[in-house]
Amino acid sequence: MRHLAILALRREPAIICSLFFLGPLITLLVPKTTIATLIVLFLCCVGLDLARGGELKGMFRINASLALFGATAAYLFMNASWSLDPERAFTAATWFVLVVLMCYGSGRALARWPERSLRMAGTAFGTGVGVGIAFVLFEAATGRLATLTLYHTLPFTQPNSLKDFVIRNGEIVQIAPGELNAMIAVMLLALWPALLCVVTRLGERSGSLVAGALFAAATAAVFLSDHESSKVGLVASLFVFALAIPWPAATRKGLWLVWCLAFALVIPLATVAYKAELHKSESLPFSAQAA
Repeated sequence: MRHLAILALRREPAIICSLFFLGPLITLLVPKTTIATLIVLFLCCVGLDLARGGELKGMFRINASLALFGATAAYLFMNASWSLDPERAFTAATWFVLVVLMCYGSGRALARWPERSLRMAGTAFGTGVGVGIAFVLFEAATGRLATLTLYHTLPFTQPNSLKDFVIRNGEIVQIAPGELNAMIAVMLLALWPALLCVVTRLGERSGSLVAGALFAAATAAVFLSDHESSKVGLVASLFVFALAIPWPAATRKGLWLVWCLAFALVIPLATVAYKAELHKSESLPFSAQAA
């Protein structure tokens, strides 16, 4: 193990730059790889920390935030036992626990990384997300031209299910909107961390210009799509960002609380909305209305 740790530290720059660049980029291009990418980055963050002599148990020390996530997980498992499809519900709850633990452990590990390693990771991550945003914007603006070209050139890359695709004369002429929507959703999740990395690495003046350009590109891509949730999320994120400037600690804790409450209250709120027949309201986006 010691030999492996020494080898990892010798290859640390290559490991960090490649994984933190390719990870977000591949995830934006192929959203189905999100969980796999998260696992790889988790192993990278924790593995390099352990190679430097860190302790695994220190990464998962219980504090208020972890206890809050634990309570939320317990609530989800309790709800899963009442579900019409318990197997699927328990699987989703289990993935929730695993994702939270990986994110929490990665964050604790990164906090112990040396500054040089953090700079490399931040640069690679910001660059990867930036390239991904540019590609998503191109796809949104051209009606998925790059993907259509790929499907026509290499037919074996086409998905097994062509539901909601438009096909004429045996060729795909329009891709299902859900494909782009998934890319938009992942892009929005990675946007603010990438913007923070850019500003931190490039400085306030240059970083603000580059971050502004990335935000404008992401905004254009979001509003060129029909993913209503991302449009709402983008606007809400600006509000949260404005709050985080004067009150960073309070905003962070508030986000934790709201995020957990969203899981806890989704069933009661959905029940109330259903009884009020809000799903039939024509003022809602089409995707939120009942079929």
